[in-house]
Amino acid sequence: DVVVIDALMMCGLDTENYGAEKDFTQVIQALAKMEQLVVLLVHHARKPQGPTGEDRPPGKYDAMGSSNLVNICNNVLMCWHNKKKAALKNCGAEYDDDEPCLTLNVQKHRGGKFEGGVGLWQHHKTRAFCSTSHRRLKPVEFER
Repeated sequence: DVVVIDALMMCGLDTENYGAEKDFTQVIQALAKMEQLVVLLVHHARKPQGPTGEDRPPGKYDAMGSSNLVNICNNVLMCWHNKKKAALKNCGAEYDDDEPCLTLNVQKHRGGKFEGGVGLWQHHKTRAFCSTSHRRLKPVEFER
């Protein structure tokens, strides 16, 4: 079973109380172990700084709040939307379609082997994401 908590800032914690964030995530982790759940906790990155701003994907050290949030988690995935490409596309300008529309970066994978980025391209007629710039959708069947 999967539980999604979207987002940490909506859980009523004081954003300046890093101890409360740590305690909350430890409770979530204990509950997940006890009930054999996967818990996805949506959290936001800090506002990007510097001249590159939103042009660079965030890393695990860019998470808002206490570093304990990243330290306690088993896995950290960061999503980055290529806003520069989207803006060029929306105004009809030329853009490099070899660049993904979105990058999903596995920043931490405790107990797993893969860490790195996966580029995704948005399908033109849907909100689905595809693994190549060819944007071919394939149905996926799940067994119950």
